[in-house]
Amino acid sequence: VGICGGYQMLGRRIEDDGVEDRVGTLPGLDLLSVETRFAAYEKTTRQSERAACPVGPILSRMGTVAGYEIHMGETVRDPGVLPAFGDDGSVSDDGLVIGTYLHGLFQNPSAVDGLLSYLHERRRLPYEPVADDDPYHRLAVLVAENVDLDGLLGLALESADGAFVV
Repeated sequence: VGICGGYQMLGRRIEDDGVEDRVGTLPGLDLLSVETRFAAYEKTTRQSERAACPVGPILSRMGTVAGYEIHMGETVRDPGVLPAFGDDGSVSDDGLVIGTYLHGLFQNPSAVDGLLSYLHERRRLPYEPVADDDPYHRLAVLVAENVDLDGLLGLALESADGAFVV
């Protein structure tokens, strides 16, 4: 998984017209059929929520994710190359190489679960999904783990004469 500059490096090459560095072309890792070009100074910044492309063993487990983009350059996919999230990024034919401009991807529990459940499955290891990121859920877990609920219930049921009702 390559995010932002990591995504750009997963492609065939990066061309720079002198925006980021000196003029020239650098080879990429050629793991994704994309090319990036830095031309006129234009920075993209935006918040977004996107559905993962339902292909391959990783993205098909992710669902909808949220994050933000902040990058320079334009990355162009070869014809037939699928985007990873909505109209963003790219995914290899086997679904094992993913590139995106979506920062904050792994702050989404569904993205973490998608990747980790695949890796655990490949290694035939058990996997427990990450906890729900809902703050009320986290509070409920903390209370359940750290409060004697039976004792608390007993105090709540105490009768007026001081005797506990069970």
